[in-house]
Amino acid sequence: MGKQFKEMRCLLSLIISLTAPLFLWGQSSSDELYTIPRSEGPLEIRIGYSILNISNINEKEETIQFDGALFLRWKDERLKYTPADSTYYGKKDLRVPEKVYQGIYSINRLYKGWRPQLYFLNGVGNKGVNTQTIAIWPDGTVQYTEGFIAEMGTPMDLRSYPFDTQDLLLYLHPTPYTKDELVFVPDKSLSKTWVQNLGTAEWDRKAEEMAVRTAEIQAHDGSVIPVSEFVIALKIKRKPLHILFSIILPMVLLVSLTWIVFWLDKNPVIDRINILFIGILSVVAFYMVIQDNIPRIDYLTLMDFFVLENFGILAASVLVSLALDRMKHSGKTARAQKLHRICRWAFPAGYVFTALIIFLIFS
Repeated sequence: MGKQFKEMRCLLSLIISLTAPLFLWGQSSSDELYTIPRSEGPLEIRIGYSILNISNINEKEETIQFDGALFLRWKDERLKYTPADSTYYGKKDLRVPEKVYQGIYSINRLYKGWRPQLYFLNGVGNKGVNTQTIAIWPDGTVQYTEGFIAEMGTPMDLRSYPFDTQDLLLYLHPTPYTKDELVFVPDKSLSKTWVQNLGTAEWDRKAEEMAVRTAEIQAHDGSVIPVSEFVIALKIKRKPLHILFSIILPMVLLVSLTWIVFWLDKNPVIDRINILFIGILSVVAFYMVIQDNIPRIDYLTLMDFFVLENFGILAASVLVSLALDRMKHSGKTARAQKLHRICRWAFPAGYVFTALIIFLIFS
C-alpha cells in the first residue's frame, strides 16, 4: 500500500512538473493582452467626443457641469479573430461587429484586452461613468465608447460681463503613457453633436472645437514628462437680457430719477441731498448682487465700470447741489438758476455718452 502511494505521488509530481510551464505560459500570454499594443512608433488613438447637455455653468466657481461621451479607436493585432459569417468582410457598412462588450461588468470581467485610462486634468471631483461599450472588429480594430457626467474647472474671462463670450477648455490626458508611447489623433468622424443642443437658460452654445497638443508634466524630481493632450474648446455666449432687465435697467431708471434735484431749485439743499444718497445706497445694493454672481477677479469688468459711472454721476450731483446752494447764499441767484438749467440736460447727456464709451471699449 505504501509502495503504491509513493508511486502515485511520483506520478502526480511528474504531471505537475510537465503541465506547470504550459499553465504559466498561458497565464503570461493572457497578461500580455492587458499591456499597450506594440507598434513601430507611438500607438495612435483616434478620438472624438460629444457634449450632450450642459447642466450648469457657475461663473463664481468657474466650473461647468455637463453630460458627454468619448469615442476612441485604435488597432490591436492581438485581438484579431475570424468571424463566423464568411461574407463578413464583404459588408460595406459594418457598424456593429460580432464582439461587443457593454456595461461596466462586461468590460471589467469579460473583455480580455488593453484599453486606455483617461482623466480630465481640470476635473473637479470624480467623473461619473454611466455607459461603456467596447467593440472589436475582425482585423483587431477596437472602439471604446464612454458616456459620463463631469464637472470641470475652467478660468473665465469676464471683462465684457454681461456681454461676454467664454471659451471653456477641457484637457484630457492618457495615464500613465508618455507621448513616445501613445498619441491622440482627432477624428471628426467619431465626434457627434446632438441636434437639440441643450444648454443652460443663460447661455448659448456657439461652437465646439478639438485639438491635440503636447503637454509637459513636471515630476517630483524636476524632470519634465511630455504627454499627448486632447483639448476640447467649447465656445458659449451669455444671454444678457436677464441682467439687463433685472439689474442694469432698474439702476439706470433709479439714477435718472435722482436728476429731479435739478428741478427742485427752490427746495432746501438737505432734501436734494437725501434723494441723491438714497440713489447711492440703491446702487450699492445692486452692486452687491452683481458681486455675488462673479468670482473674486483681479480686474474690472464692463459692469464694474458701469457701476462706477453711476457712483460718479451721483457724487457729481451731490457736489453740484452743494455748489448751487452756496451760490444762492452768496447772492448769485441768477447764476445758480442758469447752472440749474444747464445741469438738467448736461447730466443725462454726460451719463449716456460715458455709458456708450464704456460699452464700445469692452465690446
